[in-house]
This record gives sequence, structure tokens and C-alpha cells, in this order.
Amino acid sequence: MPRPAVPLVPFPPGLPVANGGFGLFRASPGTLPVTLVFRDWDLLWLVGGRLGLRYIGVATLTAGPGDLVVIPPFQPVEVSERADGLAYWFCHASFLLPGEGMKELPAADQRGPGDGRLLPLLLPAGTATRAAASFRALTRMTAASRDWARQRHVLDLFASLAAACPPRTADAAVVAAVHDHRLGRLLQRIDADPAHAWTVAGLARLAGLSVSQFNAVFRRHCGCGPKRYLVETRLRLALRHLREEAGGTIQAAATAAGFSSQHLFARQFRARFGVTPSAYRAAAGLVC
Repeated sequence: MPRPAVPLVPFPPGLPVANGGFGLFRASPGTLPVTLVFRDWDLLWLVGGRLGLRYIGVATLTAGPGDLVVIPPFQPVEVSERADGLAYWFCHASFLLPGEGMKELPAADQRGPGDGRLLPLLLPAGTATRAAASFRALTRMTAASRDWARQRHVLDLFASLAAACPPRTADAAVVAAVHDHRLGRLLQRIDADPAHAWTVAGLARLAGLSVSQFNAVFRRHCGCGPKRYLVETRLRLALRHLREEAGGTIQAAATAAGFSSQHLFARQFRARFGVTPSAYRAAAGLVC
């Protein structure tokens, strides 16, 4: 029986940093099912049994030995044991925008390993062999291992994972080929002009679907709702504007990305990245 379509989520910008959450989980009787919600990114590497994953409001997937599983921040996931002997390694990480002490890094390094790519919520065994090898290297570390060594392995893990992910520019083609050609064309139009005054109703009309049908199809194939996808696309455009337009203003970045006001842009930016646009520019050594 073929696997269900795996949703894609935007790969987080910035640099991955291990935050201490790492280890091996072995299921015991009565411990599952349970609903998990994390404040950071969680990667799972299955080494035994089968794991059921119900991404609430998004998709239901099943992972087996060798599969890599991605759980984004604040996404509730109900996990259950689908076969005896369930065991997986887990690794938590946060993504940080360049801050003080990092502004001398080349612009390409400041963007992080996955900038502009889309991350599947599940990568089957054999599709991300380098990432699996990086995860294996992490499992060999001990409590006495130095923090910088752990950080190096986590960075390598996410860089390898990004290398196995489709680029953002290929998103429309990927979705069109695998899922729904109408949705593929719409994503292509959004990515080409994120600053346009898009509305969910207007996008649903272009797709020939009702708003409720469009929301359901979009979530099933993209891993988030159309509003969230549009905000993420605009924030990425604004980040690029802030990095590359040294003489520009915060208002110019907000306008270029399609935000209706600087206040709304600053609020969305802070909610997503944890800093204000001005603080980000200052930390990156840019003129505010």
C-alpha cells in the first residue's frame, strides 16, 4: 500500500543550535499514545518498530526503521505504537538568526543551511542517507562529549537534511507533479509575487474550490494553512530585503514583502523569529 502524501513545511531560516534535548526513546507498555507539542524543532530517527503520527489538522503518517521524522514547533502530534519494539532517537534544536558575534560570517552562512528549501515531515529510509549518518554520529556521543562537538554534529545533521530537501523554487513543480496541479500553479503565483494582496477566498476561487475545500487541500499538501504559508513567504522576502538592502528602511522591507503596515510586519517578525526587525538588522551589522 503506497504511503500517503507527505506535507512540506518551509525549512526554518537561521542557524540550527542544539538545546540539550537528545536521547533514545524506547516505548514501554502504557506510555503511548500521547500528544506531543514542542517549542522547538524535534527530529526523530526510527531504529525499531513502527510509529504512528497524527499531525493534528494536517496529516496522518506512519514511520518505520530508518525513517526520519520532523515535528515543527507548536504543531501538536499524536504519536502511537504501530508495531512492537518501537524505539527512536530524538534531537531537539532551535534556529537562531545571526546575532552579536556572528555578523562577520559570510551572508550565505548567515542564511543557514536550509534557507529557501521545503522540509518534508517524513523522509523515508534511504532518501536522506547523509542526515541519517549525522544522526548516527550523534548517538555515539557521551555525556562527557564537549558541547562544541555536539553543536557541530547538529549543524551537520540539518545541513545534510537540507541537502535532501526540494528547493523552494521547485515547490510548485513538486506539488503539481505529486499532488494537485491547481495548487501547484497557485503556489507558483504566490512565490512569484508574495507582496500581492492575496486573500484565501480569492485563491480558492482561482483553484475552483470552496474556501473550506481549499483550506483542507492546502493543509494536506503543504503542512500549513494558506494564510500561514503566505506569511512565511512574505517574512522570507522581508529577511532577504533586510540582508541585501543595506540602505533600505524597515518600512521599505515591510512594503516590499506585502505587509500592510510596519507595525503588523514588526509584530509578525517578532512572533516568528523572536526579535524585532530593527534588532535583527543591528545584530547583523546593518544600518537601521
